[in-house]
Amino acid sequence: MLVYLIMLCGIALIYHLCYITTWVEKKKKRNFLIWSGIFIVLIMGSRWEGYQFADTGMYVQIFNKSKSYGVEAFLGDATRDTGYYLMVWYLARIFPSHQWFIYFECAFLIFSVFIFIYCTTDKPLFVVFLFLGTGIFTFYLSAFRQAFAFSFCLLSYLLLQKVSQGKEKGNFFRLLFGLLLFYIALTMHASAIVFVIPLSICLIKNYKLKIFLIFLLASLIVLFRSSLLSVGNDAMDKEYEIEANFSILGFIIQTIIFALPMILLLLAPQKKSSGNAFLSQETYYYNLLAISIVGLVFYLLRLYTQEFERVAIYFTIAICSLYPSVLEKTLNKKSENELIWIVCIICSALLLWRVSRFGAFIFFWQK
Repeated sequence: MLVYLIMLCGIALIYHLCYITTWVEKKKKRNFLIWSGIFIVLIMGSRWEGYQFADTGMYVQIFNKSKSYGVEAFLGDATRDTGYYLMVWYLARIFPSHQWFIYFECAFLIFSVFIFIYCTTDKPLFVVFLFLGTGIFTFYLSAFRQAFAFSFCLLSYLLLQKVSQGKEKGNFFRLLFGLLLFYIALTMHASAIVFVIPLSICLIKNYKLKIFLIFLLASLIVLFRSSLLSVGNDAMDKEYEIEANFSILGFIIQTIIFALPMILLLLAPQKKSSGNAFLSQETYYYNLLAISIVGLVFYLLRLYTQEFERVAIYFTIAICSLYPSVLEKTLNKKSENELIWIVCIICSALLLWRVSRFGAFIFFWQK
């Protein structure tokens, strides 16, 4: 737990150093995300593969196994997610040891998320703490295939959102490259198909229609949850059970965190004007809001089966990025700052509580 506490304090320190020492306003956010990303990767990439992230050891074994096979023989055992296994085979020829592969996975995930944060919010420290504390971070450090799929999905979304903003030079190539990234995501993990929802959202320009369709979709998801689970089992070639085994207190706390932006939008009077650059861009704001609604619905369905949380994680990053805009839109400055502090403390506590179940952090050089 001490390592994670040092990581959280280090991220906060890097933020203050970047915002104090960087004179150019536009570079402050960029510098913070770069240096804090490097800091996180150096720590988490240095973990021993046997440290209590359940699937890490399995993915390391696959990586090491691929060194002994030709590409055809190695892919012959893969019935799905062939893009991931092909990537692993090539990386095994580049990296001398599996530790470099762990660094690579961590770096690809962190910087994909941080690029998304850079493009969708002007309060990066707050969103980084939400990302670390709400389960996205710890889940994807273990689930390598879905982590790569998620990362490619985020990059695809950013490109397609740029296309949806208007007729800019190069939009055709952004569209093609965005769709290509989404296709790669599908080859990494079959669950990436759910990200067709955010990609469709960002291509709908009428925001009222967008929100209406999302509420309709959310209702259908709840009504046909059993059918969705069956479809997921077929696609994943697994038998996920209708069972939810989890900490009810953790679920309640995290549900409140995820639901709070939507509650504030419904109940709090909204400001007519704001200095927030993202609030002035309806495309960004309403896209994140629509995706957040779907993410909240999927997360609540964790009560039905825990596997819906695996789906929700594709969407809940949008809630993290939406948070600052909603707080600025609905609260006065004092209340906004107080709530940011409270949520950051809760997210830090959630992260420390999660990792406390893993035992002491073990660096690879300790083994």
